[in-house]
Formats: sequence, C-alpha cells, structure tokens
Amino acid sequence: MITSALRPEHLSLGKIAECEAGRDAAAVLADAFAVDPVLRYCIPQEKRRSQVLPLLYEKTTRLAMAIGGVELLSGRAGALWLEGRMDAPFLLALRLGFFRVLWKMGAGTLIRLIRHEHYCASRARKLGPKQYGYVWVLGVASASQGQGWGHATLGRTLDVFRRRGHRVCLLKTESEGNVVFYKKCGFTCIDTMVVPSSGIRYWLMQKELT
Repeated sequence: MITSALRPEHLSLGKIAECEAGRDAAAVLADAFAVDPVLRYCIPQEKRRSQVLPLLYEKTTRLAMAIGGVELLSGRAGALWLEGRMDAPFLLALRLGFFRVLWKMGAGTLIRLIRHEHYCASRARKLGPKQYGYVWVLGVASASQGQGWGHATLGRTLDVFRRRGHRVCLLKTESEGNVVFYKKCGFTCIDTMVVPSSGIRYWLMQKELT
C-alpha cells in the first residue's frame, strides 16, 4: 500500500520541465534495472553497467517521449510506453543521441542487446494483436520496491492506453518474479521461450483492457 501522495507526471518531448522530469525517470530506471538479466548478459561487469545504464535510459526515455509516452510517479517508479510497436525507429534513435550509447556501450555490447530485443519483438509480431499498447519499460527504484509503486505505475499506464482506444496491452519480461507480479495484475502469458542468441528466457504477456 502506498501511503505517501502520488505525483503522477505524463511526459512528452519538448518542454524544459518535462525534460528535467525525463532525467528523473531515466535515473529511476537505471537504478531499477541494475541487475536485469538481459543487461547483466550484455554488460557483465557491475561497475561498467552502473556507468552505462544512466545514459542508456536517458536516451531510451527521450525516445519514448518522442514516439510514445512516459509515466513517472513521485520519482519512485517509471514506465515507458509505445503504441503498436516494441521498438523505436533506428534513424530517430540516432537523431536523439543513441550514437553516444553506442560509443559508451561498445558495438559488441549494443549488438547483443539489439539481437535479443529483435528476436522478442519478432515473436510478438507473430503472436500478438496488430493494435496494442506496449509497456516498453516498467521499473521501480530499488529503495521503493515492494511498496506498491509498480502496481500504481502500471495502472496509470493502462489508463492511458484505454483513453487512447487500445483494447490490449502487451509487455515482455525476462524475470520470473515479474511474471508472478503481472499475473496478479491480470496479465496472461501468450509466449515463453529461451532466446537463442542470449540464452535468456523471456515471457510475452497480454492483458485485455475493458
């Protein structure tokens, strides 16, 4: 149960205040995904991972602000979402500064990440509906986990999808613990398998929005 007041913010690209909040969202996500299975596979060294993730999520947040949206709750949890897709246009990513991520991560590391994500996205295109809202990233700061912030942020994101006319929400996770959480939130698993390039199991999950 969340006892403190929520400060929900919906962000889109262009406003100075929103860009400042976007940096807050990026910081939350970098902390939340410090031990993510995919990122540990791509960047095994903990120190290097801690140096790379803030930049990675800064640029990923900017991408979401440009082509989808960002929901930020009280600097405790954040969600990045897209519509009808699981990834961002490559050229747009470059224009928004992903070349810095390439330089920081190294080509080999970024390629490993892209190959894993591309495989999952291709499976979703085959198995999922043609129109959907996609929760690209959902994370809770490590100090705030287990307090209801993830549930509140997910609920806010689903409300955004409903207002935008989506009847289905998709998301994926590589954490079995997250699968339990999403099932409690009404999601069902429509696909799971080990991604050949990474050796990491992923779960594709779906929820009907009424």
